Amino acid sequence: MKPRTAYIPQQQFHLLIHFKGDQRSVAVLPSQVGQFLVVDQGRVLGELAYDSHLNCVSAHCEVEPRILTQIKKGIRKHYS
Repeated sequence: MKPRTAYIPQQQFHLLIHFKGDQRSVAVLPSQVGQFLVVDQGRVLGELAYDSHLNCVSAHCEVEPRILTQIKKGIRKHYS
């Protein structure tokens, strides 16, 4: 069984994402190992993993590619 990642709710931030016909704020919860949990209205949209240079190395998401691109750009911008 894969060990679960410990996310840090106290350090969460929000991104404004443009969905089809709607725009909503999604919560991004970081972990200490470069992984991010993306949550929209209590529903987990996905998990993303980044390396030390803020390059996305894996993304397990159930969203359209254009929404995933917005999330990736938002995370990079938050940490740059």
